[in-house]
This record gives sequence, structure tokens and C-alpha cells, in this order.
Amino acid sequence: MNSSLRIANDTGPISIEEQLAQRETLHESLHVLKSYLAQFGVGQVVYGFMLHRKSHLRQNDFILYATFEKNIRDIGMKDGGALTYQFADVSPRSAEPLFFDLEETLDGKGPLYSHNKTYKAIFELGYRQAWVIPFLGVDDNGFGLMIFFQDMSPNARIINVSELTSYGSLFHREMIRHKKLARHFKITLKQIEALSWASKGRTAAYLAEKLEISERSIELRLQEARKKLCSKTTAEAVYKALAYGILPLKD
Repeated sequence: MNSSLRIANDTGPISIEEQLAQRETLHESLHVLKSYLAQFGVGQVVYGFMLHRKSHLRQNDFILYATFEKNIRDIGMKDGGALTYQFADVSPRSAEPLFFDLEETLDGKGPLYSHNKTYKAIFELGYRQAWVIPFLGVDDNGFGLMIFFQDMSPNARIINVSELTSYGSLFHREMIRHKKLARHFKITLKQIEALSWASKGRTAAYLAEKLEISERSIELRLQEARKKLCSKTTAEAVYKALAYGILPLKD
């Protein structure tokens, strides 16, 4: 798949990357991707990203967005991000797409949990099949997946998964490049500054002297950054900030 594929509008061709860049939030961008992929038979899209397989066990330690209506998204979050985490033990072991049959899953067949409320709600909307496409994070930091649900309308194309395999990594890369993952965590500029200095091995005392503020102020900024990034230590927060594109991987 050529990541520079373009579509036409009144002002000329616009690539999917350019379309994604025009949106302010990750959720809006995902809807742009869904609209673009409708030509390939995609009816709904789910994007999930986590830094390790057990991320779902810690609240807010995984990222989950979907183009489904809010009531479906709410059910998914109450399920603990079930749209993504149940693939956590499957996706990292293989780069191959995984076919997902909702009816079989609800009947207790396959590797997923049949009692999942999210799958049942999606099934009741009329969706029956999907493809799960895994991807690695930038510089292999973490892993993610895109779930493409087959559009069930009568004239929709049947998904040819080979046409979709590059869109997960493309979307994730663009979200990092345009700082949309950073906005997801609502890290302030002052907190980013503190994390940036910490990533270079500088202490709170050093930064306090440099900025001519109290050491306690720096510690509070780092504390809030750790909280937002669901990190027990500043080192973990720095790692996550790098992985999510909040801090640049290279200066």
C-alpha cells in the first residue's frame, strides 16, 4: 500500500496523511480514517495501543479509540478496554492479520471471551466480521492494533485485508508526529519541560535553579506527569513520554 495515496477535493488531491493532520484530536482523525477506508469495505474502526501486554491491568495505561457511537464506546471502557486488550496475548506474537468472527466468538469459539458485553453490543448493531491488524510502535516502543469491521450494507465491498495492512502503523505514526497522543494525556508544557530535563538526567534541584522557581514546584510538575502517564516513577514517565511522542526520541 502506498502511504501517499490521495483523494480529490475542490482544491486538488489530498493525501490521507494530510487529511489526518487537519484534525485536532485523535478521535476526529480516526473518523477521517474510517471515511477514507469506506472504499475498501470498512464500516467501523478501532485503534488500540499499549506498551506491554499487561497494560490493561493498570487504569489508563492503554489507549483505546473507536468510531462506534458513544454508547458502544462506553460499554467497551466498562469492559476494561475489551475491544483491544483481549488481543494483547495474540497480536504481539504475530505480524499477521487476525480474522475475527463475532458470531463464533459469542458462541464460545476461538481465542476470545464469549461473555464480552462489547462484542454482544456490536453484534446487535449488525456487525459480524472484522480483521485485527497488529503493528509495532515507533522505534518498536510498544505495540498496537487496528480493528476494521466489515461494512454490512448491501453494496459494500468485502474487505481484502491485504489492502489495509499498512494503515495501522500509518495512523499511529501520524498521531505521534502531530502530537495527538500527547493531547490524549493532557500533559502541560511545564510538565513536558520537567520530563524533558529528567530524560537528560537533570535533577529537580538543577531545574529549579535554572528556572528560578522552587524545587517543590518542579517535583509537583513531575508528580502530575507521572499521574497522567500512569507511572510509578519518573523514569517510567519519561519512557512513556518518549514512546507516545510527548518527548522527541531524538533532539
